[in-house]
Amino acid sequence: MNLRFTLCALLLLKFGINLKAEIRIEYSLNETFCLVQFAEQISTHRGSGPFMRILFEKSDFSKNDALLARLLEFERLDMGTNIEYQEFPQNHKLTTNAWNFFIIKAASAKNLGELEQNSYGLFPSSVHQKIFDLLKLLQPIYKKLIWDPYKNITEKNIEKIKTLGSSRHLNLYFTKLSHFYGSTWNENIPLRVQFYPVPGRMGFSATPKGNIISCGLLCEEKDWEGVIGVLFHEMAHVLYDEQPVALQKKLERWFAGNNPFAPLAYLLFNESTATACGNGYIFEQLTGAPDKHDWYDDVYINKQAKAIYDLTKKYIETGKTIDSVYVQNVKTTYEQIFTGSYAGFDNLLSNVSVVAFGQEDTLSQFFYGLMERYRLRNFSLETNNIGDKSARLINEGLATRLLITTLNNSENLEMFKSRIPALKNIAFPSDGNYLYAFFSPEGMPFIIVNITEASKLNTLFSFFANNSIPNRGFLKKEL
Repeated sequence: MNLRFTLCALLLLKFGINLKAEIRIEYSLNETFCLVQFAEQISTHRGSGPFMRILFEKSDFSKNDALLARLLEFERLDMGTNIEYQEFPQNHKLTTNAWNFFIIKAASAKNLGELEQNSYGLFPSSVHQKIFDLLKLLQPIYKKLIWDPYKNITEKNIEKIKTLGSSRHLNLYFTKLSHFYGSTWNENIPLRVQFYPVPGRMGFSATPKGNIISCGLLCEEKDWEGVIGVLFHEMAHVLYDEQPVALQKKLERWFAGNNPFAPLAYLLFNESTATACGNGYIFEQLTGAPDKHDWYDDVYINKQAKAIYDLTKKYIETGKTIDSVYVQNVKTTYEQIFTGSYAGFDNLLSNVSVVAFGQEDTLSQFFYGLMERYRLRNFSLETNNIGDKSARLINEGLATRLLITTLNNSENLEMFKSRIPALKNIAFPSDGNYLYAFFSPEGMPFIIVNITEASKLNTLFSFFANNSIPNRGFLKKEL
């Protein structure tokens, strides 16, 4: 027998991979895609980080009133409502929108004109026109600020990643993770990592969209193993979304029950498992040892990822797919780690579904304070509406139910009670500033805030910082 073939076969057996085609990973730099990312980054609320915006604001271009007006117009554009694929279970709902499709098209566009042609129909014509009015206006600015100065160094850095990826057989590892997640993936479709330059040594980020990983690559980056670990973290999110419906429904059942830890463990499942896979397993394969530092800048996700790492590694290397045994271990681990702290507001306020009624300025102060103090992993919001959509938002899913009212409090609290079964038997005071918090019988956390004075918000946030919800009974606090 051919020695080379024997060694390859043994390697495949060791890693638990079937003899089938590997899923390809492609790495590229595309000026048009980078321009779109730049537009996101320098607008106030789009994009994943402030670094491009800071660079733009330091330049003379930020003094152009006409350009600033266009950016504000872009920021306020309606990019379309989310598309939800209804057959997927509630807590694993696959969603997308027209802007995500636009990003995917940008990744393949040879130039801005091609993108303009190929994206027509994704948005209303007037919205489409405004997007490209801005992009055409930004194109020479982007070339001067980012593309021309940093294109060459970014290309060299991408070559370093490609070389490392090839030498360490990263395509094989992506295939292994796909099997671990039990994901469906067309082997003819590559996973494409689309880079865009980020000047400096801070601001690395990566975001999945379909089969695209959008990655802001630092021009002064040195930690290539860490970069690849983060990329595989995002790839894991893609694979999680691509689990077949049948497996997703099984996950729902495996996490079901009245155990108060189960829904919270499920909320962390996607992020903690992706961290164990990318920042844990892939990093160790590249370096020979687990990363001794934190793997994620959230204490709950970091602890949970490290706690399930050995089990995750075993499943990946033996070719096993996530199953009921794996999920039971995840739930048990979560309970062991977080007993006594899982009900802290710092944990509960990281995943929230919010229905808010009241004065815009008070609500704005509240939301600003919330975002300033807590890392919001998942955030859904309905304001001044207690219709079917807001009722579903509060009655379904696993996120903390946060209800806040600042005006016409008695009337609004009665509306809450009429649409939300968990509140039916609670006698709320008609006025004053107070907080009610409790777990429903199903283990869902509820927080009801009645605020009539904006000055009480600091008291509220101070209370959040130092308290937790008891397993049984109500937490009541006058503010």
